[in-house]
Amino acid sequence: MKPPLDRPARTAMRGLAAAVLLAGVSTAPALAQSKPAPAPSKAADPTAPSPATGKRELVTFGVQPASAAKEKGKLEPDTRPLFSYGVTPSGLLNDHVAFRNYSSQPITVRIYATDSKPSTNGDFTLLDSGQKPVDVGSWVTLVGVPQGVIEVPAESYKIVPLRLKVPRDAQPGDHTGAVMASYDTVGKNKEGAIVRLEQRVGSRLRVRVSGPLRPKLLVEPLTARYERPGNPVGKGRVHITYKVTNVGNVRLSGRQSVRVKGWFGAGASAHGLQDLPELLPGSSFDVSTVVPMAGVGRLSVTAEVVPVTPPGDDNPAPPTTSKTVKLWALTWIWLLALLIVSALIWLRWKRGRTVERAMTGTPGVPRIAPTPKAANAGRAGEAR
Repeated sequence: MKPPLDRPARTAMRGLAAAVLLAGVSTAPALAQSKPAPAPSKAADPTAPSPATGKRELVTFGVQPASAAKEKGKLEPDTRPLFSYGVTPSGLLNDHVAFRNYSSQPITVRIYATDSKPSTNGDFTLLDSGQKPVDVGSWVTLVGVPQGVIEVPAESYKIVPLRLKVPRDAQPGDHTGAVMASYDTVGKNKEGAIVRLEQRVGSRLRVRVSGPLRPKLLVEPLTARYERPGNPVGKGRVHITYKVTNVGNVRLSGRQSVRVKGWFGAGASAHGLQDLPELLPGSSFDVSTVVPMAGVGRLSVTAEVVPVTPPGDDNPAPPTTSKTVKLWALTWIWLLALLIVSALIWLRWKRGRTVERAMTGTPGVPRIAPTPKAANAGRAGEAR
């Protein structure tokens, strides 16, 4: 059992834990996923009675890497923001993880490692607590905790050895997950229904397996539609949507741009596009933007993404990816002009057909007699 933390130490460590959690998983220590039983719940009371006062207080805990302190030579929580390793297939390494309890009472938590899962909005998401990991989470063993449950003293921490065993057939590239702690409480929501609240918090786990690296993003699909303006001579708007997917085996972010080109050199670009968030392999990010553009006929819309390697990663140069679609875009005044021109062309063609049929004596069409000059020219030709 570790000695209690004094007030300055608690304040410093809480700040450190907050930084670790923000850099790690996307779940907060005091806010968690609510699992209602039996009815859905809007909120629950994640508190427990304090042994000293009997009052209910917030249960706050955290997870962070730990190692031997250089000065003291003993295991303590360290300042690493996450667990990050470079490994080879069949490799084995050992580390330590600290489970912290900031509450004034001991707590019992379930500890385990899990996998991340692909997201569609750039967030770092994890498997649900009931799902079994099949990737990097299954490579981790928390040594000495066969049942996966530990008790953490009040205002202190407990350090557990961590062992990572890489499978022989592990695929090259980035594998991500987290080392988690889970705490369950039972309470009532505002409607009085009994609910079970699971608080989950963890520290991110990132493992890169050696081998061929394939950094690649894909823009697919890309769609565009033109919205005509209410003003007959005003600019319309091109509504553009596309999905950027990480189809490689390493994490990437990216700089994106959208360009619209039309007839007669007309063109415009999307403004305010943010850089893409970090996308793990298999994850994607949906983008929507609007580009003001005059309706000048056929438009060409191109979305381009320049992949960016995160700092500290040693990746091959990733190729730029782009996608282009074409569409018709005509404002009301252009449509009116097109109708007028089309009508004039049709009338001219119709008149020409009528004259041709009259000259050739088509039944039902009055024959047009040749002029005297044309008749004389015909006789002269016969004389020759």
